[in-house]
Amino acid sequence: SVEHSDGQSVLTDSLWRRCSAFEWLRNYLLVYYPHIVVPPLPEKRAEFVWHKLSADNMDPDFVERLRIGLENFLLRLASHPILCRDKIFYLFLTQEGNWKETVNETGFQLK
Repeated sequence: SVEHSDGQSVLTDSLWRRCSAFEWLRNYLLVYYPHIVVPPLPEKRAEFVWHKLSADNMDPDFVERLRIGLENFLLRLASHPILCRDKIFYLFLTQEGNWKETVNETGFQLK
């Protein structure tokens, strides 16, 4: 459940997001909130060979670790008193399609 700025809660089952969408969100937040430390994203490539773990990006264990890392990223944003109120963050959590177009309309890449 996500609370909208007008106080109404919106229930969402789930949304599929590619890693690149998380990168877009983080880059947008870095541009618009330069005074805030935006949490890092988890490593999206399996570069754990030195730990004797699989280097396969589709390895179920790696995918689960990535999912948990991305979920923690979102939870950290949601717990921040300023970032949790950002309109683009809200749309990221609730809007299925055309999310990238909405971010592009902000012009964040030009700043």
